[in-house]
Amino acid sequence: SYKSLEYLKSNFKNIDISDLISKVYEMPLSGKLDIEPTPFDLPNKKILVFNHRWAKSTGVNRMMEYIDGLDDFKIWATDYQAPKEYVGSNLNRGQYRYLLENSLGSMSFVDSYATWNLSIQDGLSVKKPVLVYDQPAMRKVVGDDYPLFFKTKDEFHTQVKNLKQMGNFTWDIPNHDEKFAYNIIKSISNIMSKPRKHIPKDANNWLYCILNGLNYKHDIAKQVQPNLQLNSVWQYIRR
Repeated sequence: SYKSLEYLKSNFKNIDISDLISKVYEMPLSGKLDIEPTPFDLPNKKILVFNHRWAKSTGVNRMMEYIDGLDDFKIWATDYQAPKEYVGSNLNRGQYRYLLENSLGSMSFVDSYATWNLSIQDGLSVKKPVLVYDQPAMRKVVGDDYPLFFKTKDEFHTQVKNLKQMGNFTWDIPNHDEKFAYNIIKSISNIMSKPRKHIPKDANNWLYCILNGLNYKHDIAKQVQPNLQLNSVWQYIRR
């Protein structure tokens, strides 16, 4: 992500690595909840879902500060390690979808730490609004013109009040899967277009397995190099 590359550059104070990292491509994925909802009992309250890990890095401290004063709402954290007042539920995916579909919306407070975020895509995939703390990496996920960003506590409370009138919320995010596929193919093409002095002897066998539906390193290695772990350099070969 943008933040990751900026952090990478910050580790090289006297060296310009811009050309090197220009070859590093974003590889995002689209969030999908392609499973039927599984109904279960929910409280008769307006539910706001916090569907992130219960950790400082995902903004739980700011979340707890900002929800102060929202006594009419039930804050539902989906991480089972969350305190009991935030439910801390351990739902299966069907129940998770049902929770999102029957909530007022979900929220993200991710700030200084950010990886590619599927959680904020989940609510959008079932036509539910998602309140997002305004952060550069999150803009990459939903787009700069997304209408439900917030920064301050007052902005957050205003957005929450607006949720009551929203009902179904439709927002088309970029097709991240297409972007992912394009970047992978582009990277492979760039590498394969260069003359190779040495091609590993099992490379064609690995490609054969991949083209015939084997997708995991373990399964491919078992077919091509069944005695791999007996080899003294097996970790090198595996990489």
